[in-house]
Amino acid sequence: MKKEWNSVLSNQISFSIIVPVYNTEKYIEQCINSVLSQRYSNYELILIDDGSTDQSGNICKKYSNKNNNIHYHYKNNGGPSSARNVGLDNATGDYILFLDSDDRMYEELLINLNDIVAKDKYDIYLGSYTNYSEYHNQYDQNNLSYSSDIYIYGTPQDVLHNIFFNNSVFFSIWRYVFKKSLIKQNNIVFDETLYCAEDGDFIINNLLSAKSFGVADIPFCYYSTGRTGSIITTNSLRAIKSLLEFTPKWYLYFHEIYLTTYSDKSLDLIVYFANYFLDTIISSGSLERKDRKKLKNTVKLNSFMLKNVKGNRTSIFICRILGYVNSSYILYNIDRIGSKIIRNIRRLI
Repeated sequence: MKKEWNSVLSNQISFSIIVPVYNTEKYIEQCINSVLSQRYSNYELILIDDGSTDQSGNICKKYSNKNNNIHYHYKNNGGPSSARNVGLDNATGDYILFLDSDDRMYEELLINLNDIVAKDKYDIYLGSYTNYSEYHNQYDQNNLSYSSDIYIYGTPQDVLHNIFFNNSVFFSIWRYVFKKSLIKQNNIVFDETLYCAEDGDFIINNLLSAKSFGVADIPFCYYSTGRTGSIITTNSLRAIKSLLEFTPKWYLYFHEIYLTTYSDKSLDLIVYFANYFLDTIISSGSLERKDRKKLKNTVKLNSFMLKNVKGNRTSIFICRILGYVNSSYILYNIDRIGSKIIRNIRRLI
């Protein structure tokens, strides 16, 4: 039976914070505690255990049993998209935030976010973050870059363009706040066929559906990088396949818009996804040859995108001459050697 969650004062925004959890027993407590330590109480924390095989689920249940505004849900393993969709189905707040189970919510976020959101109640807000490197034990503040006029007067495509070309990790779901009614009225969910880039797909769908946009120029979370085993650090067959399916979808979408509007911003977005496609081809060179062969038809089917790649003509030439399976391996190792040389040069400067 669902526990009662008391939504307090009417002039406060109620937030639903959705956290998919999978085998992060080392991090999940600090994630939960970062929410519990907030000075703002009008929220619910929804923890979705995506079939964890470690102690993550037991830790989540322990916190849920002790706190009325923490709700625990278990599901068989299906990936972050399916877990977040369970969170969306159970969210009751006015606005929805997402947090990864190995990240931490920024101190004072909710009380400051309430002051910002309650003023205008826009459909979507973009926020900032602090990058935390576990390997170096180092914190770096991200600087949010945006144009107020575009957010106030621009079209959804204008806003999308501004976010894409002015901010880092813009495909990360935890740096946005979404009005729940926007998501529900437009039937937007996470694509469960995507193992990677599901964040970006969900964000783009919401940005294109929104009628109003805002900026919350405050850090939302401490974003952890370099964790071994996380999807973002793993060039798996499933992750690469998802990216090779995600990029053509949005390339074709903006290409269709360009054919009717001839907008420079549409063209920029076409080029962006074409380059993203080439970068994915290069990244797939880390896979074993048998796995690269499994992707061959997908790459061939969407190779038309390469004509809109900006720069990097040498890589395209190598792809066309050697074919995908061989060229991806060669390009990946060229890129890896080049990156190593650059890192060594930087150490010497």
